[in-house]
Order: sequence, then structure tokens, then C-alpha cells
Amino acid sequence: MKKYIYTLFLIILGQQAFAQCHLDRHNTTWYNAWTSCTASANPNSSRGESHWLQYNLGYVYVLNESKFWNANHPDFLQDGLNEIVIDYSIDGVTWKEWGVFSIPLASGENLYEGVDGPDFDEILAQYVLITAISNHGGACYSLSELKINVGDVTVDVANFSRPVFTLLSPNPATATINIELVNAIASQDDLTFDILDVLGRTVKTVELSGSPSSVYSLAVDDLEAGTYFVQIVDQELREVVRFVKK
Repeated sequence: MKKYIYTLFLIILGQQAFAQCHLDRHNTTWYNAWTSCTASANPNSSRGESHWLQYNLGYVYVLNESKFWNANHPDFLQDGLNEIVIDYSIDGVTWKEWGVFSIPLASGENLYEGVDGPDFDEILAQYVLITAISNHGGACYSLSELKINVGDVTVDVANFSRPVFTLLSPNPATATINIELVNAIASQDDLTFDILDVLGRTVKTVELSGSPSSVYSLAVDDLEAGTYFVQIVDQELREVVRFVKK
């Protein structure tokens, strides 16, 4: 799969991040880092008042491997993030938790090359949210840089709405995938589902009609093994969910 590297070099004003390319080595200047000394309302309301960074990638991407550079100024190494929780989102409103990750203390040397972060395993996201659970004992919370490897753009975020369906088991699937609709769209007779590959290309379109139903079954036995995304299409209403074909 074709991949890009999305490198986020942090120069923070308030809670906004600006991005630019940067080498793997990270220097020790204090201003090459995000620093938060006062907790504020988190974009994910379940996180409450906290120290956080939100990245807007501009489009919905397939996210893969990542790398972190912790705060690297020798006098402020303890401000570096220790335990963090990572959330991701399509629209910046509805968040899903990826999980918890720990970042080791930086070295404070110009040769500091960061550490490997999590592999996001081809989740779809435009927004990535990092919330600090703890730091290494400092008075503030600080992070220098984050790099995420991404696949091709899947779809423009403007085509997404609030979630309208969920994928039932089995996942991974062998012959079929089962989809449960979760809002008023379930009352409609005709629905179209697109199955996309990891590059966002439509490999199969299924049109279902008949009596209204909240659960639909889609045959996938003709697909090769790999990662796919099922997308529901209803005029301007769209939503995408990931599944694996064995």
C-alpha cells in the first residue's frame, strides 16, 4: 500500500497545532515543543479539564505507525509526557478511544531520535487527540513532535455525518458481514453500501431493497483477504466502518 508520512512539528498557541517536516533528530531548544501548564476543557468531554493536544489532519486518512519525540530541553525533561490516552475521530465531535501509551523520558541531547509510538492498524481518522494522564514529575506537560504514517486519503470529511450504523460480528469475516442501522435511516426501503479497499477505492457496491430492516447482511466471500471499509450511502448521508476479510 502506498504510504505517506504525516509529520507534526509542534509550535503551539493555546491548543492549536501547526505542522511542518522535521528530521528524526530533535534538538534541545525549549520553543520546539508544546507545553501546557494549565488544564482546559478537553474536546472529548469525557476527559474533562485536562492537558491535551488535538491534531486536525485536514482529511480522513488511514493511520498506521507513529513516532513520538518527548520534551527534550535538559532543564524541562520532567515536563515530558509519560502516560497518555489517545482518542480519534472522523468529525471532531464523536470520539473513539484507541488506548493508553507511555512515552519514555527524553535524553536532553541533540542526538535524541524519539521512540516508536503505536501502530494505529489502519483506523480511519481526521482528528487525533492526545490527553496527558501523567508526566515525568515536572510542573507542566510538554511534547516536542509526533509523526504518523498514513495511507492515501480515503474521503473528504465533508462527506461524513454522525454515525448511522455499526458492524456486527463476525469481524474478521469470511463469507458475510452484518450491519445494524442505529438511527432513523433504518425506516428506509432502499440502501446502497460501498465496500472500499485501504486506498479508498470502491471494490464492490451492493444495493438492498425490500421491507424496512435494522440489520443487513452483505456477502464478502468474493473479496481477497485484507482490510476493507464498508460505507453506507444515502443522498448526503455517509458513514464508514472498518472490517477485515479472512
